[in-house]
Amino acid sequence: MLYATDEAREKVRPFFITRYNADISQISFLNIVWWSEDTETVIRCWLACLVVTLISAFSITTYCILGYKIVRKLQNAKTISSQTKRLHRQLFKTLVIQTLIPLVISFLPCMVVWFLPLFGIDIWNYGNIGVVALSAFPFLDAIAVILLLPVYRNRFKVSSYRETNISKVSFVNIIWWSTDKNAMLRSWIACLIVTMISAFSISTYCILGYKIVKKLQNVKTISNQTRKIHRQLFKTLVIQTLIPIFISFIPCMFVWFLPLFGIDIWNYGNIGVVALSAFPFLDAVAVIILLPVYRNRFRKTAVETSIRTTT
Repeated sequence: MLYATDEAREKVRPFFITRYNADISQISFLNIVWWSEDTETVIRCWLACLVVTLISAFSITTYCILGYKIVRKLQNAKTISSQTKRLHRQLFKTLVIQTLIPLVISFLPCMVVWFLPLFGIDIWNYGNIGVVALSAFPFLDAIAVILLLPVYRNRFKVSSYRETNISKVSFVNIIWWSTDKNAMLRSWIACLIVTMISAFSISTYCILGYKIVKKLQNVKTISNQTRKIHRQLFKTLVIQTLIPIFISFIPCMFVWFLPLFGIDIWNYGNIGVVALSAFPFLDAVAVIILLPVYRNRFRKTAVETSIRTTT
């Protein structure tokens, strides 16, 4: 419902040329038209924003109602022990924070970007910050769990897992050597399958990347400018492929296979849990740093902000 019409593209064409040096006809984007002579487009945009806002408001209201009911239930519960009640409260606090993170980082910035232009307020380039912020909350979610739950927080302070009742913990286990042949065989097969899937994915990346490079070298019908843009995008995709390989695949391989050779990695395997949730954020940062159209825009914005601050 928020697709861009030809009229909308022509209106924002000077803006994109001035700020991004980009041709709007070659860019796919969502467009909100609050006021225009095209009544159909205006009604469509108003309805789309209304629907999205109602869905978001309904989700937030549901969080609040369910949160209130959980608190009331915990206060009135008489059949559970104090220890269990305390654990439920800790989990509830964590869920509250995990609800507030996307609310503050995702919902509110989007509302600001969407509705401030309705009142004639130009947010300049600050709307671009939301693109990176949106990819940051999976990482912040993991940090929130570690900081708020004592069982994880204390793990970073002292070695306390030895006192944890393992029967109350859900975890994935790999048994390389054991008298239980069934469990050992199951672990070997599972690791082999996961490794083969990962290796196949990485091999596919490499093969397709090689074919893209060869195709760009052999194509003669595209302009030098278009070829340059394709090469920039290809470099960005290479970096975005390497990020999950180094942050996700390789750490997991170390955690899984080093014990096979009798190497104890102690507590360093826990770092991978947080690292896994960091690569969506790093992907967005990589795009901004590697693509000149975004990198130059941030550099120009920083200079303009510095000038306005000093004056």
